[in-house]
Amino acid sequence: MLDDLEAANIDHIGFIVDRGLRSLPLAALHDGNRFLIEDYSIGLLPSAGLTSMEPPANRDVGHRSTLAMGIAEFDQQPDLAAVPLELALASQSHNDEHYLDHEATLDALKQRLEQGSFTSVHLATHAVFQPGNLESSYVQLWEQALQLHQLQELPLETIEFLILSACATALGDHGAEFGFAGLAVNVGVLTALASLWSISDEGTLGLMSEFYRALEQPLTRSAALRQAQLAMLQGKVGIADGTVYGTGDHTIGHLPSLDASGSWDFSHPAYWSGFTMIGHSW
Repeated sequence: MLDDLEAANIDHIGFIVDRGLRSLPLAALHDGNRFLIEDYSIGLLPSAGLTSMEPPANRDVGHRSTLAMGIAEFDQQPDLAAVPLELALASQSHNDEHYLDHEATLDALKQRLEQGSFTSVHLATHAVFQPGNLESSYVQLWEQALQLHQLQELPLETIEFLILSACATALGDHGAEFGFAGLAVNVGVLTALASLWSISDEGTLGLMSEFYRALEQPLTRSAALRQAQLAMLQGKVGIADGTVYGTGDHTIGHLPSLDASGSWDFSHPAYWSGFTMIGHSW
């Protein structure tokens, strides 16, 4: 089969997977020599609806804008020190806006979605998915949680791309295919980027930095995610004495709490293979 894909010059594979396989990190599939992500970009197509295979008609980067919200400080959960740096990565254009901690409320999210003209939303925070108990599944905002059913009520019709930078936001069950990401696609979001499991705060910062840099080339979203994952796999993204670095020793940011933690990279699949693209891959 892979020989046939190579002969046809295929560089992207979209998977439609049944229940029981939806938590499989497809990027980490290995044939004994190489990971699948080394040869193809990968995406998931929800079986609940049809996904167009045509690239969007309007890809004018100059008219794109991102609404980025995140929580770094928590009362009852571990703090996420990398979130302020991640929000800065996601909102570098003059059209972008970002809201941190007490500014990142559910009311503010609704208001900016209603009044703004954003094409992307980036949420960086904690999240919990409870299979079989969807009322207990949520993405944490400042003063309250965004529950699964509330996501469907947000005015997301104009949003092309939703980045859910939080734990287990692509995990679903029979009541919510692909969890938060799947519901977002079902209500009209073109593409969602989400995670299958608990993710590393600093590792996510490294991946998101490489991802946003790749989008500037520009690459398709799935190709940009692949490039970021390859950079991590190849040991080009890591941390040394509290400083997170990326490709070409590019400094991404400094985390003072890790000053004495030594050095390591994010090449293990646990850091990068849980991120998956759901919906339209372009």
